[in-house]
Amino acid sequence: MRISVIIPTYNRKGILAECLSSLFKQSYSKNNFEIIVIDDGSVDETESLVRMKINEADVELRYLKQQNRGPAAARNLGIKNAKGEIILFIGDDIISSPILLEEHIRYHKQCLDEKVAVLGYVTWPPETAITPFMEWLDESGAQFGYRLIKDPENVLYRFFYTSNVSVKREFLLKHGLFDEDFPYAALEDIELAYRLKDKGLRIVYNKDALAYHKHRIDKKIFIKRSKIVGRSMAIFHLKHPELKEEYKVFAKLNLTAVIKKIIWNLPYSIEKIIPKKYLFASYSYMITNYIKQSYSE
Repeated sequence: MRISVIIPTYNRKGILAECLSSLFKQSYSKNNFEIIVIDDGSVDETESLVRMKINEADVELRYLKQQNRGPAAARNLGIKNAKGEIILFIGDDIISSPILLEEHIRYHKQCLDEKVAVLGYVTWPPETAITPFMEWLDESGAQFGYRLIKDPENVLYRFFYTSNVSVKREFLLKHGLFDEDFPYAALEDIELAYRLKDKGLRIVYNKDALAYHKHRIDKKIFIKRSKIVGRSMAIFHLKHPELKEEYKVFAKLNLTAVIKKIIWNLPYSIEKIIPKKYLFASYSYMITNYIKQSYSE
């Protein structure tokens, strides 16, 4: 099986270089995969970096560029130009373990059905000093939520993380690509999976398809990210009003009580890293944004 690794990127040449270097070290046959970098309008030296890597690489590395339109549009461009039967989506801040591609292909060979997607595991790099807050982000569902997966053979669409997930290309071309109305890297992948599940998408989880998320996180980044998620959440539910019943609880419950329940149930030590007032502000933005835009008369 041939696999195409699709990486959207925007002004992050430093970490992109590490991402590409990890892919050059894969155990999977270098004749059987390609890497496609889609530059989403970067104004740094991303293009120079990738072109230099093309000359260094012993695997097919391709560079595509578009005006800044967001990761959804970038991935769609990659899908349309891919040569592989399998598409593996990763981020430009993802460092692949040496067996990442081999493990994705192994599962696809076991599940030849075109509707099957393979979810890999993403965690912090082993050299990272993991704080309680980072641990919470990684497993609670706020960023990733692998511990919440109940059935590895039938994973819910909400776990379709484009940091490390592979899908058959023909299934995507036949049944739908990313919605380019999503301008951010937030919920555009979940929205695609929600549509594809009606076409029979089944996600299986392979923890051995391991990759590392090398991305600095602090309270300012977390708050900024929360605001983006809030905006994307509003777009998501305006597109899918049938999901309102699933989320109506936010409109019916007292907003302050909801936020306090989330925050005060976190480990106490998190407060030393991100004071509760910052957590309150970020969650407040997400939830009020959703209520205001999704439930307005």
